Amino acid sequence: MQEHNSRVREKPRIMLVESEPASARLVLATLTSAGYECQSFVETGSALATLQESRPDVIVAEYKSDHDATDLINAVRMNAPETAVVLLVANPIAAAGVAAIRQGAFDYLTQPVNPDELAAVVGKALEIAALRRENRMLHEQLEVASMAAAFVAESVASRNLAAIVRRAAPANSPVLIEGESGTGKELIARMLHHWSSRANGPFVKVSFKSLSPGDLASGWAD
Repeated sequence: MQEHNSRVREKPRIMLVESEPASARLVLATLTSAGYECQSFVETGSALATLQESRPDVIVAEYKSDHDATDLINAVRMNAPETAVVLLVANPIAAAGVAAIRQGAFDYLTQPVNPDELAAVVGKALEIAALRRENRMLHEQLEVASMAAAFVAESVASRNLAAIVRRAAPANSPVLIEGESGTGKELIARMLHHWSSRANGPFVKVSFKSLSPGDLASGWAD
């Protein structure tokens, strides 16, 4: 099965949302020269439509209005909570910058953008994004390890099942887990992930009930 959204990349991903062409060119040139992989959008809506799929490390976006900034930050919190948001504010004395921080942005920069300041702020934002990912992974690993320990201690059958899971985890092949609802299939899947070579990557939970036959066919084809 296809491994989704692996966080192991050569380059950090930056998403830019900027409607002014000259400003967009300057930001893209600065970030690209710093070694980042950049994706540019003119409208916030278009950027948000790809948020779950692209999973950027940092979003750099122009501050159009309180409503627009709120929509962006709320969408990031829901769909990509590890992503840091840096907003570009046109008026340096406006309250927009303070409002941006209060709404949950990592930081803001005034326009026209200073390339050195942009590179510095994005670098700090990437550090924060990395810490958030590491924190999430540690929490998940501790949670799975705790559940696995309790599961193994329950009975001889549970210990035997855990031994099978440990043997299957290192294999680079699909594993089918069957059972009635409530019997612990997700726990077994999480244990497989926890003991596999992909443990440092995300555990992606997908509900097949929400997928159409076409989605399933294309997913397996990949």
